[in-house]
Amino acid sequence: MKHGTVHESISRCFGRRLLNHLERGAAADRATIEVLVDVFFSSEGPVTVEELVQQLNQRGVSSTHAQVSALLRRIVEYGLAKSEEGEDRQLRYSHDEVDDHSDHLICLRCGLDVTFRNEALERIQQEIANSHNFRQFYHKHKIYGLCPECAAHEQRQLIPLRLLLPGETAIIEQMAGGAGMRERLAAMGLALGDRVTVLSRSLMGQMVLQSGESRLAVGREFSNRVFVTMLNNSNCRSGIK
Repeated sequence: MKHGTVHESISRCFGRRLLNHLERGAAADRATIEVLVDVFFSSEGPVTVEELVQQLNQRGVSSTHAQVSALLRRIVEYGLAKSEEGEDRQLRYSHDEVDDHSDHLICLRCGLDVTFRNEALERIQQEIANSHNFRQFYHKHKIYGLCPECAAHEQRQLIPLRLLLPGETAIIEQMAGGAGMRERLAAMGLALGDRVTVLSRSLMGQMVLQSGESRLAVGREFSNRVFVTMLNNSNCRSGIK
């Protein structure tokens, strides 16, 4: 068993719970599941279902491709592994390494994954766990967005109004929804070609916009149907560090 892998934490902290989770509805007995967990989490790199079936056979465990594939999907659902399709179009599964923290900035466009550590965030997460009398073993924190290069590219693209951040300015270019949507836009004093600046936005999708001297409150549906091109802003996404 490789030191430092997630397998050690599984065995030590929540192995029984994982095995019970995998066993529910699985077309495999518990002994087979235990060997699969041991083999998979001891692997040092991505593996295919076929490779795992062969390794199980070497351990004296007879299992089908369908059984192993189903169990691996459950492990992915449990959040302890991920699957990626290779150039040969085969899925390869790899398990996560357990650390005391795992914080990432992930670009939704190019897939860039930047690992970071912030002591203030670490303290907040521990305080949250403590406030719920929750014993924390490790955590994952993923922030999804755009890296500087992809954000700069986005500024030249037509995007939904809802993607703008507070302080960003854009030009209204298109709208979805036909004549009714155009009438609604006109009733708000807006038209194609108008410049709008986002003053604030909520997690639920509501936004406050500035257009000329007017301030407008719009909802999620509206901001999803109006498409804009961004203008250069002093705090634009391409300046994200």
